[in-house]
Amino acid sequence: MKPCLWQCVATASVLLLVGSGCVSAPDRGAGKNHAVVRSETIDLGGQSIVGMEMLKADGSPFAYALRADHGLVVCPHFDLDGLAQGGIAAARAMRWKFNGLRGELEAPIVAVNAPAAARGVTVGMKVGDALRLLMQAGAADAPPSPARCTP
Repeated sequence: MKPCLWQCVATASVLLLVGSGCVSAPDRGAGKNHAVVRSETIDLGGQSIVGMEMLKADGSPFAYALRADHGLVVCPHFDLDGLAQGGIAAARAMRWKFNGLRGELEAPIVAVNAPAAARGVTVGMKVGDALRLLMQAGAADAPPSPARCTP
């Protein structure tokens, strides 16, 4: 997929997650919901991931997600169980001070949902390592076999 199209698809995915309630945004009061999503392509050893920051009206980040081909690494604002219910593999990173999307690659994973665990993502591994696992195709990604397609 072309990088520009990939960024658009990834950004739309996060916007859908925000709208579906899988991510919570700080309450800014009525008429003050001016969140902006900024995306960035990040090279991960020859593979591209898309990082997305959700920004408050003043430009400061309040949530982020790093999108690999087969899952997400997200900040604590995301509901891992809600993502799992949608079949999305996701892991949560915890950083006391946000150092930008590239800085998060060294942060530790502090929680994983069942789909991410099935892909080998574990608590304690670095975000970059988790994203590499989430870039790999798995058995769940295989197209249906002809036997399952025939009536």
